[in-house]
Amino acid sequence: MRCADYPPHRRDTGSILLLASCFFAALLHPRRRTYFRSAAPYCTVAACAVVVAPHAWWALKSGFPTVEYALAKSNRPFCQNMHGAFGAGLAAIATNTLGTTVLLMALRRRWLALVSRVWYFWVAPDHRWLVMLGFGPIVITLILGIVGLVKIAPNFLIPTVYILPLLVLTAVSPALTVGRVRAIMLTAGSVMLFALAASPIVAYTSMALRLNERQQVSKEAALAATTIWHEDVNAPLRIVAGTEAFSLALAFYSADGPAEFTHFNRQQAPWITPERISREGLLCVCAATDAACLEQAQRYETPETKRTERMFQKAFWGLRGPVIDVLIIIVPPRTR
Repeated sequence: MRCADYPPHRRDTGSILLLASCFFAALLHPRRRTYFRSAAPYCTVAACAVVVAPHAWWALKSGFPTVEYALAKSNRPFCQNMHGAFGAGLAAIATNTLGTTVLLMALRRRWLALVSRVWYFWVAPDHRWLVMLGFGPIVITLILGIVGLVKIAPNFLIPTVYILPLLVLTAVSPALTVGRVRAIMLTAGSVMLFALAASPIVAYTSMALRLNERQQVSKEAALAATTIWHEDVNAPLRIVAGTEAFSLALAFYSADGPAEFTHFNRQQAPWITPERISREGLLCVCAATDAACLEQAQRYETPETKRTERMFQKAFWGLRGPVIDVLIIIVPPRTR
């Protein structure tokens, strides 16, 4: 059976993964009976409910647009979701292993002795809650991605790069001395300096391999489109849309702080209404090869719409990237 033949499963997970990890960690804690018999967990739930209540009410009144967005992003074939989960898992393993290796090198002890100490610390019944708290979000996230429930990308697991080194430090803490702590800090600083020195090489390689071509010129395209808007329209830029790399850059780099009309989808951006577009106008920046973006933008064009074609090219260390052809579509306000 082909990958596309598997129906995608769809769920909204949100922050439930982290909360689930905390709950299971509490169940594994040696003092769990005392904890659950006290008022602490129930006060925590009550405080969480008070904080989340306004957001839940807004979501209910708005038709759950954030849930619809999550479902739309996860509405992919099963094999595609599984491939993304495995890729994210490998990235998480690599990043955690790198940090842990640097840590073990800084401790300057026999590796086998350290690994043995860490292992026995983790499997001890009194410490299983800590392992669950550390690895729970990673494991649950990857399981959901593998079974096709959610779309998983490597950047989702960036915060986990500190988990394994912290758990190792906790396990070997009795062996830490002032000298070893100093060695850890010096080693970590050296790694960061190396990453800083390597960043231009990474940028050059990305351009040479033509990776993320649209993102490379997104800032220039956003600033140019904003300038053209102000030259043609006597009003602040309030709403932007377009090819994802450019629409995100417009919302970030434009000094007017416009709202992004995400994917031209009113369910994903319910604050963008036809009345608001008519009143405030719309700026679309589409790659010339992005037929879907151009088709969506055409739905909002008026007789006053202006189209401007611009080409952008990134240069770095004498290397020139590809020329990216961009259409800047200005739909000026119709009513003020």
